[in-house]
Amino acid sequence: MGFCLFNNAALAAHALAKQGKRVLIFDHDVHHGNGTESIFYGRRDVMYMSFHLWPHYPGTGAVQEVGEGPGAGYTVNAPLGFGMGDEVVRALFDEVFIPVARQFDPDLILVSAGYDSHHSDPLGGLRLTAGFFGEMIQRLQEVQPRIVCALEGGYNLSWIGRCFLSQLGVLTNRPQLFEDAAVGAGDVQPLIREMKKALSPYWRL
Repeated sequence: MGFCLFNNAALAAHALAKQGKRVLIFDHDVHHGNGTESIFYGRRDVMYMSFHLWPHYPGTGAVQEVGEGPGAGYTVNAPLGFGMGDEVVRALFDEVFIPVARQFDPDLILVSAGYDSHHSDPLGGLRLTAGFFGEMIQRLQEVQPRIVCALEGGYNLSWIGRCFLSQLGVLTNRPQLFEDAAVGAGDVQPLIREMKKALSPYWRL
């Protein structure tokens, strides 16, 4: 829908799935990855997880979008309100993302690494800090240490490099620290309850 010509993460996931691998795509771009979701919406060999600003372009990614047919339960969407930050996403990891990912048991995790969810991004609306991008990699490593990051969005040129280095530092066991702070807002518990209700028919939550 205007941002990408080729979906690198989806192409890689499809190639791995053809080899019999289970792949988790974790998407932290501020925009919902409607193309990635659509490609795998009816499949169970590739799981798609996303948190994203809501409402926001492209207008997809509701909690109720969980997949269809054989892929029912293999799409996990967390639509976040404006200004939500690190603490909200930490709660989502604890309550939904990590428990579901462990049960899926992927052979590899592909991260759609969009840094427009950083608090300073001019096209964003979430309030993640640079260090939190590395923290997300640490949490995903609890599930599967084989992780590949595919660069996606990010429109503040002063910060996308630092957000990337935060993740690269964790991946190479050389953590990078940056002075960066942002205060998020909003109660995530109603969203967590809604997500658990939508996903409980498929996963233990």
